[in-house]
Amino acid sequence: MSSTSEKRRKQKRINELGTLVTRCEICQANDLPALTKITL
Repeated sequence: MSSTSEKRRKQKRINELGTLVTRCEICQANDLPALTKITL
C-alpha cells in the first residue's frame, strides 16, 4: 500500500518527464536544420 505522498511524488515525476519530452520535441522541431548539419 503506497502512501499519499508517494503517489504525489510519482505523479510529479511523471509530469516532469512529460514536460521534458514535450520540450525536447519542440526543440527538435525548431533545430531540425541545425541537427541535420551536425549529423551530416
